[in-house]
Amino acid sequence: MKSNSLMRSAIACAAVLTAMLGCSRPPQVSGEENRKLIGSLSTAVSTQRIDLLDANARKIDARHGKGEMSDEEYAAFRAVIDKAKSGDWSGARSDVLALGHAQQPTAEDVARLKKGQPGAD
Repeated sequence: MKSNSLMRSAIACAAVLTAMLGCSRPPQVSGEENRKLIGSLSTAVSTQRIDLLDANARKIDARHGKGEMSDEEYAAFRAVIDKAKSGDWSGARSDVLALGHAQQPTAEDVARLKKGQPGAD
């Protein structure tokens, strides 16, 4: 009896932890132009160049303002920029790398690969 109760509690705790961890995962970034910004922002952060950081911030703000970037994507990009501007370049680098690693191939990426076409880098 106690064993079943303990098992249910353990499962409930695991479910809550999984949900909490899943919520902190960076978003899937939509659109090729938005995805290119991950690389551009990564360069700005890794080189610690404020001019590149500001240029990226302007592009990100503009794309969000035109509705070409979701609020969730915008928040992820802005968090990296804000962290870098506060002087936490290492934290910004970790965050932009996590954003890049969180990306999954889109249907368009898969279709392009099946046709043998390289990416539009």
